[in-house]
Amino acid sequence: MHRALVTFLLLALASAAFAEDGARSEFTDSRDGRVYRTVEIGGQVWFAENLAYAAKGSFCYGGAAKGCSERLYPKDVAEKACPAGWRLPSNDDFQKLYGYAGKTGVRSVGNALKAKSGWDRNGNGFDDFGFDAKPAGYCESRKKCEYRDCFLSMWSSTENISWSLYCVDEDFNKGTYSRTAALSVRCIKE
Repeated sequence: MHRALVTFLLLALASAAFAEDGARSEFTDSRDGRVYRTVEIGGQVWFAENLAYAAKGSFCYGGAAKGCSERLYPKDVAEKACPAGWRLPSNDDFQKLYGYAGKTGVRSVGNALKAKSGWDRNGNGFDDFGFDAKPAGYCESRKKCEYRDCFLSMWSSTENISWSLYCVDEDFNKGTYSRTAALSVRCIKE
């Protein structure tokens, strides 16, 4: 009973400490009229969903043409895909997000950022900050795509570095991909 009370109090304190964050808003991309949810986390303003702009060279998982709400971008396309006033986050931006999300000390960073639904293999998170990270898979080529419901990897502006969440892992991991791999994009406000 004592341990449950301590956990409850830690969660309550973490929620209160981060109450000033989580400010949610919306942004309309003038290029296609799509409305994106945004969220402030640790002084940074992020898209609260993956970019879905049909930039030349981007594509949908497995080449799907209809109902594509999750687009994947090779690195060269990702570098120019965010709308005006937004940019591809740097490795430092992701590290700041990682450090901030890890300050609660109660949950793993991955579970704090993952959406509450949509992840295979019981990999759903708690979405403590409104980042709402959902799986989108990745593609080595237009025909070789994997892990649609179990993996999210987002490009950073730093050469070949991405940050990833996996359905069977509770962390938020930094990794590298070739520039031709197609990954998701999360934009951050300039």
